[in-house]
Amino acid sequence: VNCSISPLVSLSDWPYNLRGGLGGSGAYAMLQGSGSDNQLAGAVDKELALGVGWQDPAIISETGLVVWKSGAAPGMEVKIDPTSMLDGKMAIYWTGDPHDTPGTAKLAKDLDAIEVAGKKARDAVWASDYEMLCDSVNMSYQVQLNEGMVELPDSPTGIDVKAKKYLGGGFGGYALYLFHTREERDKITKHDGYRSVEPHINV
Repeated sequence: VNCSISPLVSLSDWPYNLRGGLGGSGAYAMLQGSGSDNQLAGAVDKELALGVGWQDPAIISETGLVVWKSGAAPGMEVKIDPTSMLDGKMAIYWTGDPHDTPGTAKLAKDLDAIEVAGKKARDAVWASDYEMLCDSVNMSYQVQLNEGMVELPDSPTGIDVKAKKYLGGGFGGYALYLFHTREERDKITKHDGYRSVEPHINV
C-alpha cells in the first residue's frame, strides 16, 4: 500500500532531504525520463537495478492511495482518492540520518508479520477506514522495531499521535506520523524536524 504526497518535487525544486524513504530515487528516475513513451518502465528498471523494487515509480505515476498486487511488475488492485481520509492528518519527521535502502534490503525480515500488517492496510484502503489504517501503520512500526530500528521519538507534550513508522526501508530517513485532526498535526510542525505533507492525486 502506497500513497503519493505533496509538496511535489521537480529537478529544480526538491524540498525534501535525500535518501529519506520518500521514493526520491524513483522520482528522480521518473523526472529524467519525462516525456518518453516508456517513462514508468524506464524508472522501474532503474529501481530494480538498485534492488529496491518498483513501488515508488509506480505510485508516483499513478498517484492517490493504492493497493498493489505483489509481483515482479506493477499491478494495481484498487486506487482511492485519499483526500477525505488523510488530508490534514500527516506529518513527516526527519530522523537526522539518511538511510540506505539497497543496503538494508538484504537484512533478515519477519515476512509473516509484514504480510499481516500489509493485509490490514489493504483492508483499510478498501473500507476507507482511517482507524484501521492507523492500526496497520502501528503494526508495521512494531515490525520495524523488532528488526532493530531505533525507537522514534514520542510526540511533544500535549500532542496526540495516532500512529507512526519509518518510511521506505527505515533505519533512518523520514518517519510518518498520523494524527486525529489537522489541529494536532499543525501543532507538531512547530517543532524541529517535523513538516506537514498532504495526500496527492491527479484528477
